[in-house]
Amino acid sequence: SFRKQVMHGPYVVLSPIAKSHPFEERRVHVGPDEDPLKIGRAVARLKAAKDNAIFDCKVLSRNHAVLSYRNGGFFLRDTKSSNGTFVNNERLAVTGEESEARQIFTGDIIQFGVEIVENTNKVAHGCIYAMVQLFDASGQMIETGGTLSGGELNGTMPNCEPSLVNNHQLFQMQQYLSEALYREEARQQKLEALEKMLEATEHASEAAWKALVNEDRLLSRIETLEAQLATFSKNATPDKLREDILALIDDKAKFEVTSKEQLRRAQEERAESALRLADIDRSLVSTEEECNRLRSRIQTLEGKLSETVNAYEAKVNDCNNSQIALVETERRLAAAEEKASTAETRLGEMESKAQHERSVSYLVRLLVSALNNNPTVNENDRWLTMLYDVLREKNIAVDAVPDAPVIKLPKADLSSNELISCKRCEYIKDLNARETLIRAEMETYLKDNLQLQARVRDLESELAIAVSPVCIGKPQLELDSAQTLGISPPEKRNNNVQPVTVPSGPAEPLVIDRLHDTVFIISLAPFLAIILLMLAPFHMRFMQYIKQD
Repeated sequence: SFRKQVMHGPYVVLSPIAKSHPFEERRVHVGPDEDPLKIGRAVARLKAAKDNAIFDCKVLSRNHAVLSYRNGGFFLRDTKSSNGTFVNNERLAVTGEESEARQIFTGDIIQFGVEIVENTNKVAHGCIYAMVQLFDASGQMIETGGTLSGGELNGTMPNCEPSLVNNHQLFQMQQYLSEALYREEARQQKLEALEKMLEATEHASEAAWKALVNEDRLLSRIETLEAQLATFSKNATPDKLREDILALIDDKAKFEVTSKEQLRRAQEERAESALRLADIDRSLVSTEEECNRLRSRIQTLEGKLSETVNAYEAKVNDCNNSQIALVETERRLAAAEEKASTAETRLGEMESKAQHERSVSYLVRLLVSALNNNPTVNENDRWLTMLYDVLREKNIAVDAVPDAPVIKLPKADLSSNELISCKRCEYIKDLNARETLIRAEMETYLKDNLQLQARVRDLESELAIAVSPVCIGKPQLELDSAQTLGISPPEKRNNNVQPVTVPSGPAEPLVIDRLHDTVFIISLAPFLAIILLMLAPFHMRFMQYIKQD
């Protein structure tokens, strides 16, 4: 009848669990923050009842906590209690301090106080453990919600994804299992009590049957005594016999009344025992069904709990593996960046060295060609030989510079006119030959320059592909002899070139800018220098020819 009471407005149902101090289930109305529900210890003027939150427990304070309802939620606040208030094993405030309001949900386990053991007589005083069920103003139960915040979850596992179940749900499932086991033990105790009552009823029935048998035995004894009385009455006087008969009749009447009363009581007890036995049988059947249902529910909950724990452990293992993979990737990325910077430095050094060797070797070839094609050597041409010697000494590779030119001296027995005409013819031929040679060399140089630019562009594209994030973790790219930069002197192009390893790493804009600058310098600077160096001897030769003519 208590469960069927109709309550208006929001209310809370507090149900005891296995390890709680014993109390009856409470169904209490909850007011707003201005008039909250007060929770505390029973005193002289305020006793514990089913419609309040006062408990007859020594570990609670008089004003232990308050429970209020606002904005569709229930909020619990500790009011400076001595032994504290706990929600799912989490204390709301330290001793002597008032806590902030904390929202609670259906299914939460609330603990008021802690268990205390007296030092004098070693008596333990339990605390209040209650499972809450919350109902809103319309009487509808508010569904269960989580009480573990996202910040606490991230603090527990900072690099891990959110797990399938939180600590609150695990705690609730544990409490449900404990409560189910407690109820099963209570039902088992009730079954044992019912069995004892059944045994007592059987003993009472057996005693009633024995009483009935004794009654029949007494009746037969009475008949025997009456027969003996009739025999004895023949020898007695009429007055004495009359008195004895009256006494026997009175005794018989009293005995019959007593026997009938005992028989009636035995029959009533037997009927009552039969009814109680039928009720016990029905209770036993319903209790066995409830136990079977609870066992199946416990097995289901244990299976779900094991699955949840396995999923949680799998998530933790995945998180650890992801962290290890992340550290390994960062390490490989740092190594790739270091290799990219080293390759970039080597590339710049090789480009500058190749440019220098190419320019020097090309100048030396021009000087050799000019000296070999010059029919005469005079005072003004000595600087060419000196420049050739200096360049040969400064050149890094000795085999890159040709041998010293053989200077042809004119014959002394020729006349001046023949010498002049011969000089003019040879000079014109020499000019034509040198013009053809220069054009061929210019075409060769332009072709080499275009090939160099094409190779640089290919290298840029391959470097961009190699340093892209997709290539991280793949084998390193190696350039064979056909993909080298081609910046060595012409005499060394056929030599074996070690492959340049381009490490994988993040693409940096600085690498592409330097490659563009290198291409621009290689394309323009040597070309202009060679043109100036080729035009200077022609100009001097032409001026000398004009003076001689």
